Amino acid sequence: MRGSGPYTLESRRLGALPLVAHFAGRMGLPGLLDRWVPPDDARLALDPATVLGAVVANLCTEHRPLYALGEWAARFEPGLLGLAAGQAGLLNDDRAGRMLDRLFAADRGSLLTELMTGVISRFGIDCSRLHNDSTSVSVHGAYQAAGGGEVAGVPTAAITFGHSKDHRPDLKQLVFILTVSGDHAVPVIYRLADGNTSDDPTHIPTWDTLARLTGHTDFLYVADCKLAGGEAMRHIHGRGGVGLGAGDDALATITKIRAHTGDGAKHKQSKGQRQDGDNDHDGDGHRSPSRTSKARRSPRREIAG
Repeated sequence: MRGSGPYTLESRRLGALPLVAHFAGRMGLPGLLDRWVPPDDARLALDPATVLGAVVANLCTEHRPLYALGEWAARFEPGLLGLAAGQAGLLNDDRAGRMLDRLFAADRGSLLTELMTGVISRFGIDCSRLHNDSTSVSVHGAYQAAGGGEVAGVPTAAITFGHSKDHRPDLKQLVFILTVSGDHAVPVIYRLADGNTSDDPTHIPTWDTLARLTGHTDFLYVADCKLAGGEAMRHIHGRGGVGLGAGDDALATITKIRAHTGDGAKHKQSKGQRQDGDNDHDGDGHRSPSRTSKARRSPRREIAG
């Protein structure tokens, strides 16, 4: 839009892309993508890192499909996506698919390890407590060629029937295993497993990976009840680690841990009594005669957890 004077007013849509670009830069993601998925072909119109960075930005903001990636990018200031003016149209689904194939063939394990060690260091993530869980990811279709094995020399997970946490036993699935930090639930590692994988055999390789990533073994590893009392727990304890399986005695165990660390130094509140700030009524809405003015002036008492 041209103004009345010698100046030209141009509008650019930014959206959340400045935030995405800022944190991607702090994480070192552009440099990692450029190093692990290098631009090794002079015929490439866009570097793999640029295309993959646009895919990541799209997933973080609007989650548009690949065939609409270029249309989505054209609405924003191109510099925020590492593009020059007029290059948004190069982000077609064929080019994005080829770059994703390159990422699949790259050493993604090393890429993610370097990414997460950098994130833990730069953002000061507390990894003294790590939480692990898995879920099923259902798919629609036969997927007859997705039986596991290697694709272009890269191991793949098998899409098959298994215990469905989506309550869809009629659908094939994959198992997604994620470990996050107790500090603001930051994702630390993930693994994709065959659709019929149970939780039991996943804890040992997951814990071993976490030990290598964090550089120590004394973190608290929290998982489901399959961890408690099994081979994985013996493996963890034998290497100086601490594990907590969320079984029937989990609440009692957590209470003991909190008491040991000082978090459990709380006073229990008797049933039927209120904390300060509540009104002077019992559970039926009647005024409670047992509360005195002295008690109402007493310090707040907290329920032990």
